[in-house]
Amino acid sequence: NPEFQRDSSRLADLVQQGVLLQLDADAVLGAARRSPTTRLAQRLCVDGLAHALASDGHRAASWRPVTTLARAAGAVAALIGPERAQWMAQAAPAAIIEGTELPTPPPIISRRGIRTLFVRM
Repeated sequence: NPEFQRDSSRLADLVQQGVLLQLDADAVLGAARRSPTTRLAQRLCVDGLAHALASDGHRAASWRPVTTLARAAGAVAALIGPERAQWMAQAAPAAIIEGTELPTPPPIISRRGIRTLFVRM
């Protein structure tokens, strides 16, 4: 969404209200690292606002195989740490599907060290 790409603070407000954010694997990887979509996806990871990492393989009209999810999880792990990436790719989505409360997210481990962020889930 171009509006959120320009100002992600509105997404932060929504997360504070309990909205869960899912990132598309292709958005995280991005065709161009400097694309606004990729920058926003990566910022949402680093800021602790993203809850789930998924694929866009559900499109009935133009279905495509889910081939980028593992690569995207690796990219997210390099960005915020393997435990948080696993939480986004497996634990949080499983809880969403089961209709249960999300497990506590592991801390974000950025290149600058551990970063704690308390976001209402």
